[in-house]
Amino acid sequence: MSAASPRLKGLGLSSRLALSIAALALVALVAVGWALVGLSRNLALQAQREQGVALLQSLAPSVARAVAVNDLADLDDHLAETVLHVQPSWTSILYLEAFDAAGNPLLRAANGSELSRRAGGFLEPAFLSCALETQDACWQFVGGPAGESLMFLSVPANSGLRWGTVVGAFDLDTFETLSQRWSRRAMLFAILMAGLAYLFIWFGLSRMVIVPLSRLAHAARRVQDGDLSARVELGRRDELGQLGEAFDSMAERLQAHTAELEHKVAERSAQVRQQNQELERVNANLAGINAQLERLATTDPLTGLHNRRYLQKALDFEVARGQRAEHPFCLLMMDIDHFKRVNDTYGHAVGDRVLVTVAQILQENLRNIDLRARWGGEEFVVLLLDSEPASGLEVAEKIRSVLEQTSVEVGLDEPVRITISIGVACSPTHGVDEQKLFAHADAALYRAKEDGRNRVEG
Repeated sequence: MSAASPRLKGLGLSSRLALSIAALALVALVAVGWALVGLSRNLALQAQREQGVALLQSLAPSVARAVAVNDLADLDDHLAETVLHVQPSWTSILYLEAFDAAGNPLLRAANGSELSRRAGGFLEPAFLSCALETQDACWQFVGGPAGESLMFLSVPANSGLRWGTVVGAFDLDTFETLSQRWSRRAMLFAILMAGLAYLFIWFGLSRMVIVPLSRLAHAARRVQDGDLSARVELGRRDELGQLGEAFDSMAERLQAHTAELEHKVAERSAQVRQQNQELERVNANLAGINAQLERLATTDPLTGLHNRRYLQKALDFEVARGQRAEHPFCLLMMDIDHFKRVNDTYGHAVGDRVLVTVAQILQENLRNIDLRARWGGEEFVVLLLDSEPASGLEVAEKIRSVLEQTSVEVGLDEPVRITISIGVACSPTHGVDEQKLFAHADAALYRAKEDGRNRVEG
């Protein structure tokens, strides 16, 4: 050090700064390299999360559509196919699970591994609450008791309305192995570079450079923290003095410019708030319109029951479910007796009142899980879920009996009495496909009509 000092004292400020900056650059290189490793890991982890969110978002429309029409068979196959054949980079899908809007689990597809069977136990209530309530994607990183590293993601399944939620669990073990390897290499590199930097700093820094640079750095930190009144005021004529004067001048201009910007930002923020409020109103109107369109597409406008299209889809699903595992259900075909005579005698307005009365009886005397639909004209169809033939005949007889005691007032004349004929077909007793069930129910309804009406036949 004693042999090098005279030569260092003979160097100009620019040379001493060049030497000092070279040493600091090495230190900065180590720090930046280390920071970049951490940043790379965070970015890679974010990329995995975004890939997972994108995958769930691609599944969300299918989930929303399946829940909206109660058609879960195809969705079950779709989730299983996704788990087996679609894998984000550096991760693997443990399982995918679909929930309805009330938080009830609908379907779950897993990859069959031991971890996929245990992963559900790592979910925290806060994540499930976020997944089922928020309109944005939710995520959670969890470490298992055996060193597992998992990522849970969820996205809402929307189609104008919130129909459900898709939740996915991803195994991050491969990603963590790669991340640890990167960290070890970065640490070795940082140790090597730090040693070299120490040697350069030892010979490069001097008191003449450190003090003014410290004052400049301190003023810069104050400005960074928001204190725009900070000044260096070195009072020197060398290069550092000129740098200090330039910094003070820049800080003064920045202070004036910031005040002007704050005024403009306040004005712009007010405009943005007004635009956001208008956008919220438009979105609320669109949500109402979408809900109304959904009701119109699946509801009979006169009776308020489901229409033929909706019941057809529900029946298709029940038939498919029954073919995979035995799920009994009954199909009731109903026809109002002498309905044409009512229209011809009292007019179509009274006929409409009769139809509405029948629909009301069906609403009041069936379970919430049973599906009621106006099939067309004076015909109604009811789908009794999880029902055996005996209970199907019992429910049909109850409806027939209630309607037999019901009448519609038409003014001064005698009230219109309502009776109905019902044909019952049950799966799998009378068939396991839609065609056979309708054929049996139609034949039973025909017998009820032939045998005098106001009857139930099965």
